[in-house]
Amino acid sequence: MARRYYGIFRYNHPGANWCSPTGGDTVHLTVVTPTPYGAGSSQSSASISCFRSNPDNDVTLNFSRPFQIGLPGSTIQTSTTLPTGSSQSVNGRIVTQNLTTSNDATGLFYCEGSNSDLTTRVYSIIHSVNRRFEPVDGLVTKTINKGENVTLSVIKANSGGFPLWRRTRNGTVNANLTNSNQASFTVPSTDADDGDLYTVIGSAVTLTDNHFSMIRLIVRDCDAGKWNLTDCEGVCDLCYNGGVCDDETGDCICPPGFSGPNCLTGKLIAWSVCLSGGLSV
Repeated sequence: MARRYYGIFRYNHPGANWCSPTGGDTVHLTVVTPTPYGAGSSQSSASISCFRSNPDNDVTLNFSRPFQIGLPGSTIQTSTTLPTGSSQSVNGRIVTQNLTTSNDATGLFYCEGSNSDLTTRVYSIIHSVNRRFEPVDGLVTKTINKGENVTLSVIKANSGGFPLWRRTRNGTVNANLTNSNQASFTVPSTDADDGDLYTVIGSAVTLTDNHFSMIRLIVRDCDAGKWNLTDCEGVCDLCYNGGVCDDETGDCICPPGFSGPNCLTGKLIAWSVCLSGGLSV
């Protein structure tokens, strides 16, 4: 059984991504990146670290891209694999995927863990150092409920003209979006699909440096406060500290540093704690 989870969420650090839920019907993983804006940096390799949590401390992990970005002119337009030269290191429960110093380390990646008949995939986004725009609030994922509109916004990070919004849906790009040349872009509920990747390019520059910005959209299958894959009649428990109610199980999906049925156990974690292996969820 495969499960999709709420891939990316900035919590105390732009590279700290959603942790796994507390229920027993998933593989427990947390993904973080120390280089959320570091693809193409000459200083160090971009990387993603995947933390395995109890009871899945020894689960086998796989890293890759979920689909091609599809943006014409980008050096990763059709890529569905990791950048050439990528390497992996293991430190106990932490598996780190080094993605090289190349601009090809830009994009949407995932860490996938499989255990018995369960598979869980958690996502992470890495932007290029050449990005022209970036999410205004630092959030590279937006989670909404069924029937809701959502407004995505970016701010300028480097010069390159005005923003042009694009949508990649399962590897296919749509460049004909309404009112797509503004800093803020509203996605109506009728066009909001789970897993869509919205990108923003600069109007005055080519994409050879992979300068596009990214925001991934997560759409719950139920109305706010409800869960149950069949009829959405279940009432969610309260999820604290930024936790989100899973629309399939009703479990709270807790952010990094928190655990328990309602995400009340734990505390905010600093990036140094993550790197030292001190994350406990």
